[in-house]
Formats: sequence, structure tokens, C-alpha cells
Amino acid sequence: MKKGIVLLISLLCLCALLAACGTTKGNTGETTDPAESSGTAPAGTETGAGTEPAAQADPLTLIKGGVSAYEIVFPSQTNAAANGAAGKLRAAFAEATGITLPIGDDYLAAGKTHDGDTCKILVGPTNYPASQELKKDMRYDDYKIAVSGTNMVLLAFHEEGYDAALDYLKKEVFSKATGAGSEKELILSGKTVSGATNEQYAVSSWKIAGNELKDYRIVYANAALTAAVDELRVRLAETAGYYLDIALDTDSEARDCEILIGDTNRSESAQVAAPTYLNYTFQVVGNQLVVKTGGEHSMNCILRDFVTLVAEDAARVTMGKTYALQGDYYTDPYNTSLASGADLRAMSLNIMAEWPNYGGDQSPVSARKEIFFSMLDFYRPTVIGLQEFSPSFYRCLSEYREADKWDILKFQNPNVSSEYVCSTVMYRKDLYTLKDSGMQYYSAYNNGRCRCITWAVLQDKTSGKSFCFVSTHWDGDGGENAPTQLAEEVEFVNTMAASYPVITTGDYNSNEYTNSFKSFLSQTNSADAMYAAANRVNVAGSWHDFGKDTPSAGSCDHITATKSNVKVLKFETLMYNEQIYCSDHAWIIADLQFIS
Repeated sequence: MKKGIVLLISLLCLCALLAACGTTKGNTGETTDPAESSGTAPAGTETGAGTEPAAQADPLTLIKGGVSAYEIVFPSQTNAAANGAAGKLRAAFAEATGITLPIGDDYLAAGKTHDGDTCKILVGPTNYPASQELKKDMRYDDYKIAVSGTNMVLLAFHEEGYDAALDYLKKEVFSKATGAGSEKELILSGKTVSGATNEQYAVSSWKIAGNELKDYRIVYANAALTAAVDELRVRLAETAGYYLDIALDTDSEARDCEILIGDTNRSESAQVAAPTYLNYTFQVVGNQLVVKTGGEHSMNCILRDFVTLVAEDAARVTMGKTYALQGDYYTDPYNTSLASGADLRAMSLNIMAEWPNYGGDQSPVSARKEIFFSMLDFYRPTVIGLQEFSPSFYRCLSEYREADKWDILKFQNPNVSSEYVCSTVMYRKDLYTLKDSGMQYYSAYNNGRCRCITWAVLQDKTSGKSFCFVSTHWDGDGGENAPTQLAEEVEFVNTMAASYPVITTGDYNSNEYTNSFKSFLSQTNSADAMYAAANRVNVAGSWHDFGKDTPSAGSCDHITATKSNVKVLKFETLMYNEQIYCSDHAWIIADLQFIS
């Protein structure tokens, strides 16, 4: 008999739950009711006399008979603001009602849909159609709470918006629960609640080819730009109020109004020529705004600067049918032309290997290579001593637009069979003939990739003058290997100096004030180009924290030349043209003249 009573009670409870989640039907339209909003109406929403309210949905019974059939659902694609709001809502509901709702994401298996799902509280931009529908005409600082069938939908774009919506729910809904125990009941009105945490946007109107910004989405071709594209849409939303959709070009069909980032598969992108390294261009083509740059780094920069560049101090932005804008990220304030009378421009360049144990994983080569290429274009060196030129940089060198003018020494690293040594020499093969070259490891070193002397004897094709050019990387002054490395490089330079002018470049891990480096200069009768230059453009240390333009007190990178046959005409330490985002070393250049 008792079992029958229990079964009867269970059936009654089930019926009650079904009734609580099944009596809402009919209209799912929206209405804005300022009286029920915890804030003002969203910017651009008309309220007051003469406004025709839309029909409202039926109320939802969130709790009936002391139980709730509802589940909280948040986006399976990470959305920090929405995921946080879902947790806060669950806690607030439990605190107010004593009922802890189940919670989960909106994951859908292949071929499945949410059709027929009931009793859900949808928080954030879930993949339910109701969430996407609610987003229409919302601006960035708006929030909404609505009823769709038997589901409740809550949507905002950032934490402050969700917090405002939760404040409304706690004060105007959860606190209104009636009864206790098995008599507890909580009903949500069918009216859509709209509010805004901000009514004013710096740009009140933004049009592209006559179309409103809100009608656009951002489409991009390179997945590595996802974070930067997301940052752009937040900046656009903060400035103009519209939180645009973003999509990879391969994941979306073309639409009439798109902001196209990079070389997308859209026909409009192909109509805009790619600019050179560190340059950018914006151009309206039809209804589309095409944004192109000289590489991944400058694209990250322009996505960061887009809003400031176009809309700073503007109440209205108009990008007409013929709109075009070009610019660049070159910042060197000095005259960078080759010194009069110079025979060559030498450079010492530690590019910062990307191996994680070097700390180089903070910036991938895919973005940094553009800065390296731009340096070749901008400063036009003729021979370079490279350090930490790792496998990724060897591979990407062929992508440089004028790669056919250059050659690089490739000596096998005996410690790592798949790599070349990363202290090497790169030279203009259209200007010089390689007469001889070689590489020798120091007999004592702490790194088998870099710690070597790589050298080339080059002959100028025009003048016939020959010289020896060296690239190296020391362990540094004061270490146990320093005396050995000093002695072996001194011996090499003095041997070659018997036949040629000798120019050395390298990361010596020793500034100009250390005993090791001063001893190297004196024992080889060489000059430090930074101090010997007739035109010393600047005097600055060459090491810096990655991404910061504060140089070290002393320079650990040096260009030296034998005093008897080389004159230093000009010297510069480079802290410009985005170089600080390519390496933790400032690169150095010296214009040199051979003397008899």
C-alpha cells in the first residue's frame, strides 16, 4: 500500500513539473518594458508615448511545487563573461530559492539540433536560435532577459552587462518566489526586459559604402589573428556600440557587408594589392572594406590601432565608396642612407631563437619574420652577421621578396643533425663573390647551436676588394669558457688579418666595459664601431626586454674592424621600425670604408 502511495505522489510531482514547463505556449515576440528594467532603455531604443509594444510571451513557471525542472545552459565555445554569468546565476538562484539548478553547455553532436528542448535558462550567445534571435539590434552595453517558448534567455556582451541583468533577476524575480517547501512557486513574466549599462558611444554613426556598421561582420584569413580580430571587435563595440560577428573565410559564405582582413578568399580582397613590409592599406571595394598589410605583425598592429586611427575624436565615421587609407610602422628618426664613401654596410643581428628554453616562444616566427624582412628593405645592409638564426628563420628566408639577391652560409650543426648552426653570415650575392668560408666551434662552450666562429671571405664584384667577415656568439665575460673563447677568436682574427681586412660581428654577452671584450680589441688591434664612427648616430646598449624600447646600459652586441685597413664612417643602434618586437637585442649597423 505504501509503495502505491509513493508511486502516486511521484506521478503527481512529475505532472506538476511537466505543467510548470509545458503550459507556456504561443507568442515568443519581444517587448521592452522600462518599468521592469533595472536600467534605462538601450541607446537607440524608443520608449514612451506613441511607442507600440510588441506582443509578449506567456510567463514561465520556474518553480512549482517546491521543485524546478530548469537547467542552466552556457556556450560550449569559451566565453568568459557568459560562463561566469551562468555560475553567478546558479548561485543567486540557489541563495534565493534553496534550489541548485543543474548546469551544462550547449554542445550538439553532429546532425543533432535543439528542436524540442524545454526548460532551459540560456545564458550568453549559445547555439540555440533563441539566443541568436535575441542578439538582433542589441548594442554592446545592452542586456536582455526574454522568454522563448518554455526557455528563458539572458544575453549581454560583457561582465558588467551580465551583472546588471543578474541584479534585476535577484531583485525583481528571484526575490518574488512565494510559498515554502512543497508550496514554493516562482514565475517569470513573459515581458522582455531590456537595459543598458551605457547609453553614449563615442561614434554615433559609422557607415561603410553607405551601409551601417551594425550590418557588417569581420572575416579573416589567418587563424593566428583570432585574438587580434576579437580585440578589434571589442574596440569597435566600445566605440560605436556594435559587437560584430567574426568568422574565418573558409568557415563562412560571402555576404554583402564584410570587413575583410588579409588575403581572404573573397573576390574583393584580390582587388587590393598587398603593401610592402610594415605597411597597411584600407580600401572600400563595393560594399566591403578590405584591410591588407605587409605581414602578420603589421596586421596585428593595425587591428590594434584600427579604431583609433579611423575614429579618434569623430562623432561620425564615413567610409565612402572611394575610401582608401595607407600608412606604415616605420619610426627611425635618423637619416638611414649609406654614408658617402662607404664600401659596405655591415650589420650584427641577434634575431632571438624561438626555442622555448630561450624564452623565444613569446613571439612566433610567423609574425617576427616580417620585421626582419622590413629591416632588409629599409636599411639595405650588404653583409650581416646573424646569431640565433634558428631553423624557422632559415626556412622562411626564401619568402623574402628579394631573396634572390641574398645567400647565407649553411654549416651543419654536428650536435643537431637536422639544423644548421645559428651563428652565420648572410651576404648580397649580387654584390659579392664568396671566395672562401668556414665554421669552427669553440673548444669550450655552453651551447652547441651558437657558440662558433662562422666566417666568409668576400670579394666586391665592382672594386675587387676582398675582406673577411665574421659572426660569433660568446658565452660571456666572467664565465669559465670566456678565456678559451677569447683566445680562439683572437687567434682566428689575427691569422685572417695577415691577408685581409677583418670585420667581426656578434653577440659577445660582454659589454664594451668588460675585460674580455676590451682584451679582444687590444689583441686584434680592432676598433669598436660604435665608438670609432665618424658619424655616431647614437650610443645605446643593444639588449632589451622583448617588446620594450629601454636599452641596456652597455652593448653586448658589437661590430669591430681592424684599425689598419678599415675606417668606420657611421654607426647606429636600431630601436625602431617595430624591431623590439622581433628580438630582445637591438640590431646594429656600421658603414665601413676600406683604407690602404
